Amino acid sequence: MTDTPDGRPENYGRLLQQASSSMGQELGRFAARYGLTEVQMAVINFMSSQPGGQVAQHAIEEEFHIQRSTVTVTLQRMEARGLLTREQAPDDARRKTVRLTARATRDVEAIHNYIDHEQREFERRFSPTQITDFKAALAFFAHQQNDDNEIESAPPR
Repeated sequence: MTDTPDGRPENYGRLLQQASSSMGQELGRFAARYGLTEVQMAVINFMSSQPGGQVAQHAIEEEFHIQRSTVTVTLQRMEARGLLTREQAPDDARRKTVRLTARATRDVEAIHNYIDHEQREFERRFSPTQITDFKAALAFFAHQQNDDNEIESAPPR
């Protein structure tokens, strides 16, 4: 464990947030070349990996760990730009099915190439062991830390 000059432990969550922000900015610059936002590009990338470029809106909520209302606004904006269509699911009128349009699919190859290049560059710089450790650290922040924080953040009695 590394301590800061004031004797407190180093804030790995802050470092993770800084890295995420930096990656997001770079992704945003790339997406802008195609007239997309970072979020729109991520949604297109996810949907393009699904059969027929079609998913239930709920799958997008789960993939990105974001609330239904946030996904709804994002998808409405994408629909207005002609990037996707939204329809009621045939089996449940309360659910939406989302499908990429030709406008969105024309950029899929470029999006995949960009993401694959970034992934290969990461894998080139780090050993398989380092990548395994990195993934374990990310899993900690993504899952286990939430459970730990609920316990640790409880007010003293």
